[in-house]
Amino acid sequence: MPSMDGVRHFSWASALTEINPWLYLAITALYELLWVIYAHTWHSLADVPGPFWASISRTWLWYQIWRGDMEIKARKLHEKHGKTNTITSDFVRIAPNEVSISDANAIKTIYGSGNGFTKTDFYTIFASNLSPHGDHFTQTDEKKHGERRRIVSGIYSMTGVLESEQYINACSALYSFDVVGELFFGKMFSFMKDRHDFGGYISALDTLLPPFIMVVNSVPSCMFPADPCFVEACVLPSYFRTFVLIMSSFIPAIQAALKGYDKILAAAKACVTDRLELMKRNKVERTDVLDKFFQISKEDETFGVPEIQTEAFVAMFAGSDTTAIAMRSIFYHLRKNSSIYQKVVQEIDEAVAAGQLGPENISYSDSIKLPYLSAACKEAMRIHPSVALTVPRYVPKGGKMISGRYFHHKDRVDINPAVVQFDKSIFGEDANEFNPERWFRTEDLSKMNRAMIQFGAGSRTCIGKNIALAEIHKLIPQLLRLYQIDLAYPVNAWKTNNAWFYKQTDFKVRITRRDKNKIST
Repeated sequence: MPSMDGVRHFSWASALTEINPWLYLAITALYELLWVIYAHTWHSLADVPGPFWASISRTWLWYQIWRGDMEIKARKLHEKHGKTNTITSDFVRIAPNEVSISDANAIKTIYGSGNGFTKTDFYTIFASNLSPHGDHFTQTDEKKHGERRRIVSGIYSMTGVLESEQYINACSALYSFDVVGELFFGKMFSFMKDRHDFGGYISALDTLLPPFIMVVNSVPSCMFPADPCFVEACVLPSYFRTFVLIMSSFIPAIQAALKGYDKILAAAKACVTDRLELMKRNKVERTDVLDKFFQISKEDETFGVPEIQTEAFVAMFAGSDTTAIAMRSIFYHLRKNSSIYQKVVQEIDEAVAAGQLGPENISYSDSIKLPYLSAACKEAMRIHPSVALTVPRYVPKGGKMISGRYFHHKDRVDINPAVVQFDKSIFGEDANEFNPERWFRTEDLSKMNRAMIQFGAGSRTCIGKNIALAEIHKLIPQLLRLYQIDLAYPVNAWKTNNAWFYKQTDFKVRITRRDKNKIST
């Protein structure tokens, strides 16, 4: 480019504009080709078997999530590439830098306390950002997570949960969302009483997960399929998410998801504000979970209103739908297996006749003494875990040996509950079938329990696990004691969609109140 002094100066901008467009295409194609060769040949995970497209782009993973059946595809891949391959047994590559592992022995390595593995940025897209300390679900700093969890661990212990059992009794037949309302929001939402989706919370969660999971999967893999800087994992790098979410906000499904997210967030804030008003007027007449949080706030200056709002938000977001999924699985599989249903009902009836269950409400401590009921509930959560995508972790600095193979720092490794809980070497040749009897095989019990990760594992085990178990073990026997439950369409199978939460639809039942005089004894 000539200047005023007559000297021609070099300019990158002008040079680039003079390049033939075909050269751009050629360079891009060459770059893509080199990436494909590298990812499939020289990458540190190149020896791990899996679909070709998964080895070069996250588009494959996005497509499986879009289909809603990743758990089925994952099991088939592990069956195909599993223990028959002596070099990379139990490993399947599901993305350029991510490996799904089916070896139950790897659970302790990856998710065990103090092993150095950390949550990936998969989770941070769901952070409420109400508290500067984060929340138990999305916090990726293990040290901070441990410190914050210890503050409230007593409230979430089974002893702490059962101190509020009377509030669970109040809505044990009214749905898992109502239990969360009673414990965390100071009142039940009356989903079942008024027969409607109170506040639109259920529809909010239904619209929230699929777009969030898929958008953060699809955008980087479609825009930059070969660039590892943009293809970190199931979600976008934090520095890129804001841009993509803004661009995605014009998509109706994303708009609905964001509104749903805001609705749940607003409900969490409102419940804390309402309780504060009652406290100012000395009109709090109950000692529930919400009250216990405020008691902690009086003793710990780092646990204030934002932290209490965060606890309420996470309970609604992660604790309601997952419990409902587990309950649907229990009822569905019981009614699809009439002989098992009859055994469970008979066990409950015999306990009632023996005076072992309360006349009005069934306590958790009494319910867990019913062995066949407990086995049926556990089996239903095994065969249909509430979360059925992988639970990703970063390999710590220095790398790590997992199931006989070395993985580098920042490799993403994960285990899918819907894969490991179907392992025939652990659960038997009938692992694909609903069979509560397996939980009475004492010789297999310990290894089966170790492979059950429907509530997560290690220090990141779901903090609301005991609330969910209390709900399940109180609701299921209470309904079976009082009602005859039949499938409305017994020949039809339900439909499922796996967008991380493993939701079920097309599952309707007929409920008839049982004649107390005909209850077997």
